[in-house]
Amino acid sequence: NIRYQNSKIPGGMYLKKSCVGKFCIMTMLAMEAGMIQAHANSPAPVNYRGYFAGTAIILVLTVLFNAGIETAVGAVMGVGPKWVIFLTNVGTNLVMNIILGYLDFTFRLYVRGYYFPVMCVFEILVLAAEYRIYLRFMGRRFPKKSILKYTAAANAVSFLLGLLALQVLGMGVF
Repeated sequence: NIRYQNSKIPGGMYLKKSCVGKFCIMTMLAMEAGMIQAHANSPAPVNYRGYFAGTAIILVLTVLFNAGIETAVGAVMGVGPKWVIFLTNVGTNLVMNIILGYLDFTFRLYVRGYYFPVMCVFEILVLAAEYRIYLRFMGRRFPKKSILKYTAAANAVSFLLGLLALQVLGMGVF
């Protein structure tokens, strides 16, 4: 109910037309600060620093786990160079896990039972992306079929070991 220049707002102040947007922004910020303060004073406050530190540690371990497994599979199968495999897996797994984490946090995929199917779709997308990257960097040294077999085998091994880690440790490492 703000009517610009001749309108009186609570507190006895008048607003000019150019101040209305600033007033709205300040009101939203004040409301947000109030909600944060109310949340902070709730009986069960959230330790955000601990939460994000724990999430970051799990993310790093997950990425290194996958990159290590897939690099080892490359060494066993005689595919390389190993640094290409390692860096490719660090990149693809980092992106996949960040997106999956965001989707799970936003849409509660795990609670709703959609996490595993969505993760499988992402695994297929990662497999395709890794295959394209390997073709670019290893296509002259290895036949396409060998690169495809390696990519499928390495992703299957890391996925199955991730499921095993889920069963043993109670946490997903994909």
